[in-house]
Amino acid sequence: MLKGLALIFFIGSAFAADRTGEYIKYEMSYQGNAGVQISRVADYSRGDDLYKVVTEFTMMGQTNEEVEMVPSEEVMTHEGAAQTMTFCPLLSGTVEDLVINGKSYATCKVPVNDENLDINIPLPKELLGNGHVWLGDFPVNGVAQFKSADMSLTIKEFHWNN
Repeated sequence: MLKGLALIFFIGSAFAADRTGEYIKYEMSYQGNAGVQISRVADYSRGDDLYKVVTEFTMMGQTNEEVEMVPSEEVMTHEGAAQTMTFCPLLSGTVEDLVINGKSYATCKVPVNDENLDINIPLPKELLGNGHVWLGDFPVNGVAQFKSADMSLTIKEFHWNN
């Protein structure tokens, strides 16, 4: 079911402004260890219509970095986030408000499991388990929060260009 989720998320992103410089920062916990994850749009290749997305994971004093070239239609936009919220019931999701830094944001809480974790969310490759992801109007990947038995991500800050 969630394999087509990325298409719904990112409708309209082809018409969006340059995303370079947008980022999202999370507090994370993996098997009881605290850390930080930052995903940012580092560059754009107009000829290929690809964004360079850099995700940095810092945990237990070590930092790992993943670099991906992502098609522009897979980088979240305000329009894509609005589509996610519109189609939330079709994703088996429920609309739920999350408070982030004292401000309330509407999100779509979607159940995930080992078979459907291939949705376009930069999470550590070791991630396994049933849980929930909260999606909404947030840059880069649209993820506000993720929780499973072994891992959690909670948004701490983010930046949109527009």
